[in-house]
Amino acid sequence: QSTINYAYNKGCVLLAAAGNNGDGMETQMNPDIPVNYTAYPAALHNVIAVGSVDTDDSKSSFSCYGTWIDVLSPGGFETEGFLGISAFSVLSTTANTAGTINDMLADPSNPSTGGAGSFSITGNYDVMQGTSMATPVAAGLAGLMLSVNPDLTPEELKQIMKATCVNVDALNPEFVDSIGAGRIDAAAAVAAVQDSMVGQTIIADFSVSDISIMPGDAVDFTDLSIGTPVSWNWTFDGATPATSTDQNPTGIVYDLEGEYTVTLEVSDGTNSDVEVKEFLVLVGGFEMPESAWIRQASGFETQYRGLMDISITDANTALAISYDGTSGSMTTDFTKTTDGGTTWVPGIIETGVTGYAPGNISALDANTAWVAMYATAGGGGIFKTEDGGATWTHQASASFSGATSFTNVVHFFNANDGFCMGDPLNGEFELYTTADGGDNWTLVPAANIPDPQTDEMGWTGVYDAYGDTIWYGTNTGRIYKSVDKGLNWEVFTTGESNVSTISFNDALNGVVLCANYDQTTGALDSWAMKSTTDGGETWQLVSNDMDNSKSDVAAVPGVPGMVVATKMSQVSEENGSFYSFDYGNTWTQLDDSIQYTCVSFLNEDIGWAGSFNLSNTFDGVYKWVGVQSDAPYFTSSPITSGIEFSLYEYTAVAEDPNGAALTLEANTIPAWLTFSDNGDNTGTLTGTPQTSDIGSHQVELIAYNSTDTAYQSFSIEIVTSDLPPEFTSTPIEESWIGTIYTYNITTSDPDGDDLTITAPTLPSWLTFTDNGDNTAVLTGIPSSSSPSQSGFPVTLEVYDGTLSTQQQFGIYVPFSTPYDPPVFTSTPDTIAFYNEVYQYNMTASDPDGDVLAFGSVDLPSWLTLTDNGDNTALLEGTPTVNDTAYFVTLTID
Repeated sequence: QSTINYAYNKGCVLLAAAGNNGDGMETQMNPDIPVNYTAYPAALHNVIAVGSVDTDDSKSSFSCYGTWIDVLSPGGFETEGFLGISAFSVLSTTANTAGTINDMLADPSNPSTGGAGSFSITGNYDVMQGTSMATPVAAGLAGLMLSVNPDLTPEELKQIMKATCVNVDALNPEFVDSIGAGRIDAAAAVAAVQDSMVGQTIIADFSVSDISIMPGDAVDFTDLSIGTPVSWNWTFDGATPATSTDQNPTGIVYDLEGEYTVTLEVSDGTNSDVEVKEFLVLVGGFEMPESAWIRQASGFETQYRGLMDISITDANTALAISYDGTSGSMTTDFTKTTDGGTTWVPGIIETGVTGYAPGNISALDANTAWVAMYATAGGGGIFKTEDGGATWTHQASASFSGATSFTNVVHFFNANDGFCMGDPLNGEFELYTTADGGDNWTLVPAANIPDPQTDEMGWTGVYDAYGDTIWYGTNTGRIYKSVDKGLNWEVFTTGESNVSTISFNDALNGVVLCANYDQTTGALDSWAMKSTTDGGETWQLVSNDMDNSKSDVAAVPGVPGMVVATKMSQVSEENGSFYSFDYGNTWTQLDDSIQYTCVSFLNEDIGWAGSFNLSNTFDGVYKWVGVQSDAPYFTSSPITSGIEFSLYEYTAVAEDPNGAALTLEANTIPAWLTFSDNGDNTGTLTGTPQTSDIGSHQVELIAYNSTDTAYQSFSIEIVTSDLPPEFTSTPIEESWIGTIYTYNITTSDPDGDDLTITAPTLPSWLTFTDNGDNTAVLTGIPSSSSPSQSGFPVTLEVYDGTLSTQQQFGIYVPFSTPYDPPVFTSTPDTIAFYNEVYQYNMTASDPDGDVLAFGSVDLPSWLTLTDNGDNTALLEGTPTVNDTAYFVTLTID
């Protein structure tokens, strides 16, 4: 709208097509396209939105419709067409010469004809239909009207064009109020322009100094009226002052966000004229920076190559890998700049292995870089170049050749020390380190790596490093961290179910994006952004608002709190880039409608974002040139959670680009919180929530100088002080066919609450018993192998009356067992008599010669089992008159 108003303010008449999906035909070809969408820029203010009619004045079936339509124009079908078929009514100039419909039907793939020759057309024309055919006809009428009176203002022209339209509502009863003023009438419009000039001695017109401003800003107006006006009466909706009689009013202030109309009435003492410009002044809560990105060409010959990962080494040098924007699959094409992005030179990662694709790239300088290559079926390897990408050498000692190997990440801290990571192999993430540039890679000992969770894995390129510290994220929402270049590891949870992006400002401060996508449709199922100030040990929620989700984010190294993000969407205007100085709690939008694919920063001055190229000389890369602003900003990340009865405290920190003193206040806080300005550009939010405060509380803090204000909005989630129970036992995750499985479950509660243990998910061969003393037992004998490598699924749950905790695991039972099961060699006596001793002497044998242990699953209280320790046992007891019949299960192990 800002761009449209800029042209409108300069006197331009703007017309735009309404779109061609009124009948849903485009949706049939692409389900992502809404039926009868609202088309932009046609639906914007100060644009004449043009729909299409057929030659009988009925709305063309394809033409979009709605209350935003201004006029209809010929762009559809002839009622009685060639061979009785509805035919196109508009001719367009084309590169090809006109062919016939028979030519088109004979070869549908031939783009050289649309069938115009069948209508006695010759030369470089073809038949077409669409609102893009209707709009030039309406634009031609606008030109015709201006040829009669060049002094028409855009608003006057629009009013006359609409006022002289032929009303076609009767022919389109289903679309009354949705097809604008009707079908344009050229003769009537020109005549109306001529009539308006009779006796006309004065024409009101004006311009404004700035059409897009911030609340509180002022603008000036310039009188452009034709004639000799002697009086001026201005009306400024929503402004201060609201009126003026000056010829050129100045200092007109708009305090509130909105779109405002300006009216000017001029008089020369005899005649008067009025000009109304609707929605002329845009007052918004955003500020477009003076500069942010410079578009550069990625150099790829193939169209729609999108950058996936950018490794920046200095102000001049960066290397990037790519993917195919049409299919979404990775390519082996890479590109490199050594002159700050003025030129990008593409190349190919030649590995000699078919089917390999890059997961990420780590560059040292213009000549030296490493890539993590993977195969979709698994495996992969690390490849190094020392000649700028001309050749790549496989560093085979990082083998990634196991049954479950999958290469995800490689990173080099310097010319010698590096690290690479792959999915779990033999129960541990496959991690390697090197101290000689990758000539020799050493497998990180399993004891140095926390065990992965069931089905946990890493992602290609989802990692970050700062100094000697490195982090990588997993599909279960966990962060693995090493502070010694990858040799020793610890793991922390984000509290989310996935980590899709991880980026750190320094060793302590960073952010993650946690996005989950539908694997069938690709739709975003869930999204969250979190921040940390302790190196990733704990994470605070920044936002989970999917409507304002981001696709990629870069925490700017060396500037805690500064992050630059991009969003990629199928909806054009939702695409764009953003920056924040408070870990993403508040954003400033830099642009829209640009499909950024990734973003990477070396420091606050050096960064690049990827996009899609249209050719080898246009688009594909955007270079950061910085933002210029005098507005203050918050640099602290708010604490977004608290516990009842526990002190909550958050110290907000703000900065001013010019070093000015700031005032900090709380616009919105709950009653249990107080805020105090510390007088040093910080402020403290403190309070102790009670039980009644459990839930979510909105907070908005501001920091301002004499001219600008920064806002920090967030919510605080207060939870109960009751701590959840926990499992203190480790599951037994393997068993054998025909062998008894036993898992003794233990739990505890930090608050000392009585616990109830249940088993929501169990295989049929397992029996669960809650012992009533915060312990339980799982026991059973599997009769078949587990359905997958992950085992029979088991879910246990412990509940303290308020909170619950689950323990989920799988019991892997292989198809075969290395042991032969023992067997009973005795036959039980199944009859006993009241008040007489019952005895059953058990014997058993084992094909492997193992010593056997006798046991029982359930016994009546009058029976006792004694294991003699020599593969025999005695079951003995005396039943009473009250005893009847019992089912007994005995075991040997």
